[in-house]
Amino acid sequence: MIGLTVPVIGVAVIRGVAMGLARRKTNRYIPRRDGAPVSTAGRSPLPRPPEEIMTEDDKRTRRTELRFRIDAFRPETLPMARLAEYLTQLAVILGETRSVHLVRIEEGSTVLVHEVDHAVVPSIESRVADVREGGGPAAARRAFRKMNDHLAEDDARAYLHSGDTDSQLLAFPGRAESGGDLRPPKQRGTVSGVVVRVGGVGDRIPVLLDSHGERTAGCHADRTTAKKLGRHLFEPVRLYGEGQWKRGTDGSWGIDHFSIQRFTALDKATLSEVLEKLRPVVADWGDEAFDELEAIRGCGERGE
Repeated sequence: MIGLTVPVIGVAVIRGVAMGLARRKTNRYIPRRDGAPVSTAGRSPLPRPPEEIMTEDDKRTRRTELRFRIDAFRPETLPMARLAEYLTQLAVILGETRSVHLVRIEEGSTVLVHEVDHAVVPSIESRVADVREGGGPAAARRAFRKMNDHLAEDDARAYLHSGDTDSQLLAFPGRAESGGDLRPPKQRGTVSGVVVRVGGVGDRIPVLLDSHGERTAGCHADRTTAKKLGRHLFEPVRLYGEGQWKRGTDGSWGIDHFSIQRFTALDKATLSEVLEKLRPVVADWGDEAFDELEAIRGCGERGE
């Protein structure tokens, strides 16, 4: 009897271990489309596995949810063209355009629900945080301003939330700041930058400038002036004319439209090069130099 008992117990133990390993193998965490991992055995949704026990396949397939809520529309009242504009600006703000996916539109105002590939979540969170603090890439800052302008025009506000924690990542004031949109009358002024594009149809030709990484649009010239500007493509110029400026929802001023009347080409020399040119200049400062300077300022006449 004793000789028979040991093999039976051994077989039972081996069978139990084998079944346990098979169960562990078939119950791997597989993320569903809504981000909640489930077992392949068909059980109820499981909690999200800790990062340290996720496989590389899990990390590649797992997605995080982002929710962009606009308070002035319902899905059936949001125009398609405006929806496209909102999505375009949001894509620029988030970056990683190939890894962010619009999966559905929910009611309760209008909620645009996106899923983000897990691998790029840290990059997007960092970029959004920079934009929230007024920093980040120039393209993202411009997109934030355009989004706010669209919202102000629609008498709306919007918020970007994390779908996992429901924490607010970024707020778009929109109508809350629309009272600051001031439009002064036309006035004469100047605009400086590098000419990056001259071209169009009609009598008024669009001119696009670049100033320290910021694109300046809204400038137009007649055909004769535009042709002359075309000879200075990718060179710095100063435009003179009459225009109208507007203040956006973030308080910054930009050109609404500017009519170019003339321009001058700017020297491309650096500051050090300009200073080097000034060194040979002989300046004769006589004893009366300060008296002449005071006379120019008008101090001498007032006896100060």
